[in-house]
Amino acid sequence: MTIGEITGEEHYHKMKEKGTTSASAAHMGNSYPSRRRFSFLSDIFKLASGAGAAQIIRAILSPIITRLFLPQALGIAQNFSAIAKTMAVLSALRYEDSIQIPRKKSDAYHQLLLCILLTTFTSGAALFLVLFFRRHIASMLNAPELETLLWGVPIFMAARGYFLALQQWNAREEKYGHISSATIANSIIWNGGTAGLGLAGWTGSASMITSQIAGQAAAFSILASRFFRKNLLNGLRDFQWKKIQAGILKYKKFPLFNIWSKLLDNAALYIPTLLFSAFFSPAVAGQYSLGFNILQLPFAMLGQSIGQVLYQRASGAQHEGKITAVIEKPLSFFIRLGIYPALVFTVIAPELVTLLFGNTWGEAGIYAQILSPWMLFIFLSLALERIPAIVGKNENILIFHALNTAMRVGVLVVGGQKGSALLVVRLLGIGGSIIYLGNILSVILISGIPITRFIQSFIKEVLFCAPFLLTVYAIKNWIPIPIFYSDIFLVAAAFLIGCLYYGIAIMKEPSAKEFLSSKVQRRG
Repeated sequence: MTIGEITGEEHYHKMKEKGTTSASAAHMGNSYPSRRRFSFLSDIFKLASGAGAAQIIRAILSPIITRLFLPQALGIAQNFSAIAKTMAVLSALRYEDSIQIPRKKSDAYHQLLLCILLTTFTSGAALFLVLFFRRHIASMLNAPELETLLWGVPIFMAARGYFLALQQWNAREEKYGHISSATIANSIIWNGGTAGLGLAGWTGSASMITSQIAGQAAAFSILASRFFRKNLLNGLRDFQWKKIQAGILKYKKFPLFNIWSKLLDNAALYIPTLLFSAFFSPAVAGQYSLGFNILQLPFAMLGQSIGQVLYQRASGAQHEGKITAVIEKPLSFFIRLGIYPALVFTVIAPELVTLLFGNTWGEAGIYAQILSPWMLFIFLSLALERIPAIVGKNENILIFHALNTAMRVGVLVVGGQKGSALLVVRLLGIGGSIIYLGNILSVILISGIPITRFIQSFIKEVLFCAPFLLTVYAIKNWIPIPIFYSDIFLVAAAFLIGCLYYGIAIMKEPSAKEFLSSKVQRRG
């Protein structure tokens, strides 16, 4: 069985024998949609293409944004994001992660309704927190401009909470195209709005924050309009309060463990920005934020796209005792996807960042160069991170995020006291790689996959990638190029070598090759 067939034809026939294919699952009482050949790759392709389009939009507009807005403004906007996205974790108490697990569609629908009710309540409660604590928060972060802007937190919290719940519903229904459309709309409005407001002369952090809220609201609206059109009436006919209550109890591990796991995950993601601002300045926080995000966002979006599809497949396979095969088959291919960009940035990051964003952001390029190997482990961890919840090991997720957050806080306190931002970044790169690798190995163990098999696959992919990386390194250090053209030449060479790498990588994976051939033939 190849990657493209994971829970594909084999799972379809098993579902057909049980009478639960799409033909018999038209009403709320039945289970998952039917599976198609190559559906695993096809669904990843849909999600990743949306994420990729969003990243292209961001990449096109970022050079404009970074020339219009100062690091100070970016640092304050990142502080807002850190607070708002962390608060959004509380919106539905992580019950949205349970939407894909129930066998029956009606049970999943009631979990979605529970999430909508909880999000409405918690975002209202956040309004009172902002009312009483906004001044203290702004003062603590050394960013007085943030005080007024914090009024946007409850609005963002509601929009994101509704979006996350509907995103899980669409993933369960295999409506990955809808999720991609929402992701693209978010990027267009967020980044386009920021650039437009900047060009109009509004170059403060308020412009960036307003655009971010508008983008999230647009993404929610796209999913909500389609959901209400197709599912609302049927679901309301089947509505029962006792199912809401049963879902609260059955999936109680999600608020007990997953909510703390996600809070710690967000804390680990945003604490560096907050503490860079507190220990150094919002400008240094802005440099770190750009350097980290230029790496982390593409890897995170692809990893989350894969993880979303894998979670949906693994949830169905768990009912049949097939979860090990579903996870093991694509592991080597996942490593192959992430290893080249993660390592090539160790060579080209300073040149790429200054080329795209200008010399003002040179420090961000150095940070990106140091952090790039860590991104491979973030990518793999995101692809696998929800698997423990399927097998009832939610506490493993909590332990990982607790260790990850503790590591980042410790590193930042040590580096902050020594007054060295560069030391902080180096320690983050080393500590983060160790923590995330440990999480990957933990998930592999509870999935029933031998650790030695993962290590063999990893070494094999490193050796496959090495000649391509050495070529980029040789071009940078040994080929004489006029200084004026050197950055452009190096980045272009790394891109072309990457295209060659992925071309060969696809040829080495039969199902990926066949999947792309089917796409070409269909368009032809």
